[in-house]
Amino acid sequence: MATPIQMPSLSPTMKEGKIVKWLKKEGDKVSSGEAIAECETDKSNLEIEAYDDGILLKILVAEGEMATVGAPIAMLGEKGEKAEAPKAEKKAETPKAEPKKDDKKAEAPKAEPKKDEKKPESAPAASAGGEGIAIAMPSMSPTMTEGKIVKWLKKEGDKISSGEAIAEVETDKSNLEVEAYDDGVLARIVVKEGETAKVGAPIAYLAGKGGAKPAPAAESKAPAESKPAAPKPAAAATEAPKAKEPVSTPGGRLRVSPLARRIAQEKGLDLSRIQGSGPLGRIVKRDVESARAEAPKAAAASKPTAAAAAPGTRPEPKSVPVSTMRKVISQRMAEVKPGVPHFYLSVDVEMDAALKIREEAKALESKVSVNDIIVKASAMALRRYPKMNVALNGDAILHFESVDVGIAVAIEDGLITPIIRDADKKGLSAISAEARDLAERARKRALKPAEYTGGSLTVSNLGMYGIDSFIAVINPPQAAILAVGSVADKVVVRDGQMVIRKVMTVTLSGDHRVIDGAIGAEYLRELRALLEHPMRLLF
Repeated sequence: MATPIQMPSLSPTMKEGKIVKWLKKEGDKVSSGEAIAECETDKSNLEIEAYDDGILLKILVAEGEMATVGAPIAMLGEKGEKAEAPKAEKKAETPKAEPKKDDKKAEAPKAEPKKDEKKPESAPAASAGGEGIAIAMPSMSPTMTEGKIVKWLKKEGDKISSGEAIAEVETDKSNLEVEAYDDGVLARIVVKEGETAKVGAPIAYLAGKGGAKPAPAAESKAPAESKPAAPKPAAAATEAPKAKEPVSTPGGRLRVSPLARRIAQEKGLDLSRIQGSGPLGRIVKRDVESARAEAPKAAAASKPTAAAAAPGTRPEPKSVPVSTMRKVISQRMAEVKPGVPHFYLSVDVEMDAALKIREEAKALESKVSVNDIIVKASAMALRRYPKMNVALNGDAILHFESVDVGIAVAIEDGLITPIIRDADKKGLSAISAEARDLAERARKRALKPAEYTGGSLTVSNLGMYGIDSFIAVINPPQAAILAVGSVADKVVVRDGQMVIRKVMTVTLSGDHRVIDGAIGAEYLRELRALLEHPMRLLF
């Protein structure tokens, strides 16, 4: 479902913004926390960041055009998804027509330029004059349509800084924090703890930085807004440098201001190695400049240190256009099996040697499970068979340079698949510790979006429930999933003799649009060899 990207409130006095420049074009891939547009506000030019990963389906507000705070400026979704732009455009046009209908209320639409048809949104408009700007329920995952307020981290009257967490929200994936876009005072909480709000709906109101008193004074004269607004920018001009550092809040892996992110990219600095000094550890301009100044000293002091910085940056997947043959295969398979056309391959694996590895690890007081060994083996097999380490992205196939494996974790409300990054490069102890940590936080709904998105393959293990074998459904946009059954004693024939072995059935579900049966068979053959001879996992 396509979701709107709304014009955010980038300053306490901002009512509307002008799109100066789009940094992404329609059809571009957008990552959570990535700057997508440059916006001119009443204070300065700032960048608008995306809350979600996806494709920029449609731009609703062109460069040079204005949009009120909260109005949709673009639509974000998946490749090929329809962007219901006409609905968003109608809402934007309706306020222009309304002042002509009723001359007596010519000034009232200014307080509700984008919210004249919805009852839930008319309330904020009416109260905006005394309560400042609305804090909207953000979209925190590509599939999120509403959120539940689990806990307010701030109470009414508390002072808030830009980038500071104000509430904990339960989404369809996990529990995440809502951060403030502005400095100010929390004037009123609209959605109480335990209540649910749609994405984009106001959950609270923020008053001016000086407190709740200045905000009503500035906005109680909404009809004559242009007059008092003139001295305000001059008074607030001294605060602008402070606002530039925290700016808007990303929903990605790191808290980074857009300016700091851009400088780091230009100078080739690894943000994961920079300590943030902004609110909640946010990386701001001064942190990047400080790191840049220290880089030459570190390089001069130790060449190995500089060389070690390179592995910190994760390689981007290589996008290869779909060949004509692959396109026809994809179309024909989709005709037979709409959506993601699955194919299935099963193999029996003798686990005697792998179980010995687990027992030896236990003797060394190292907690390594059978699933950890399977994750490691599946990652190593992906590295050796890169044609399996792919995903379909529109008319192109993404070939991943890194090997990221998902682990299916059952939680109270369903299922989630945290990702173990670079699983092929990690030891069994590291994979075990990371898997336990991810699973524990998944059950507490404390995972960040970056921790459950990505990867090309997932391991789903129901062996602990006594399930011999099963078929798993692929988790898009991944291209494969391994269904792992229980390890049981079975009779096998070796050298003409019947012997008992510890046997486990593994079933591969593959996306036939990008993976063929022969490739899947080769992958399973390598996986079985690694599990039956686990010493190969060390080399």
